[in-house]
Amino acid sequence: MINLSANKLQTKAKGSFKLPLALFILLLTATLLFLSACNHTKEITQQNAGKSNQIANNIIVNTDSFLSQDQFTKSIYNVKINDQTTNYLGIVVPHHNVASNLIAEAVEILSRQQPKIVFIVGPNHKNVGSPITTDFIQWQTTSGTSYPATQTITELINSKIAVKDENNIFATEHSIGTIMPFVNYYIPKAEIIPIVLHYQISLEQIKELAEFLKPHLEEGAVLIASIDFSHGLDMAKAVERDAITQKLMEKYAIKELMQLDNTYLDAPGVLALILTLSQGVGDANFTILANTNAGKILNITNQEVTSYFTLLFTNK
Repeated sequence: MINLSANKLQTKAKGSFKLPLALFILLLTATLLFLSACNHTKEITQQNAGKSNQIANNIIVNTDSFLSQDQFTKSIYNVKINDQTTNYLGIVVPHHNVASNLIAEAVEILSRQQPKIVFIVGPNHKNVGSPITTDFIQWQTTSGTSYPATQTITELINSKIAVKDENNIFATEHSIGTIMPFVNYYIPKAEIIPIVLHYQISLEQIKELAEFLKPHLEEGAVLIASIDFSHGLDMAKAVERDAITQKLMEKYAIKELMQLDNTYLDAPGVLALILTLSQGVGDANFTILANTNAGKILNITNQEVTSYFTLLFTNK
């Protein structure tokens, strides 16, 4: 009996040794699986954090300060819409809200090919910062929100051709902000690349920017050149200045246009850019859609006026 009990105790002892070892192996396996899952979760969290930071870095600009909802609604009300499409390079439009009807008409025409990317280039009215400035802007408009073309803007900044805005330019820059409600309304899915140019920008810098834009335009992006023309003159003198400017545009006299002052236009560099690109992308021609001024629009003849051209550039 004693020996039998001893054998049973010995067998029990051996069994008790095997059980903790199995548990140890099981716990070790579970721990390794848990650590692996934690690392995977950490990687996903870091990726999502990166995406969140990217969105958080977008500057949010509300366009109501540039163009009221009432002005916007009235501007689009009488625009004639048809389905005719062609291969457009871009347009020249004013940024003075008095001429918002002209902006609506031109952007609607451009929208017929529904570009995925829209470059909007205007003058840097504050004339601060770099000669060429851009940024990641999320535009909140009357009809919805437009988002930045993040990859292309990053490429532009990395190219050193443009710098990221460090002066909060776009929050108050009406050369871009006045255009955005119409871009969002007519081309709601387009991603936006806003660019502003110094008054003292050189022709060489214009050509460098044109070389960057060229392959994007060849792939279907479009350019909106935001320009107001004659400033600070009465209607008669503004009409005279416009006639001179028109002749220079028709001759593609870019160097001469770059020398013009504010009594002719407020953004000679922007005009030089789209004319340069029109010669390098599809050999585009331009059509004058309209040429008028604030005096004619408001029926005021005894005050200084701002004049406007809207131009449509069509690839051959």
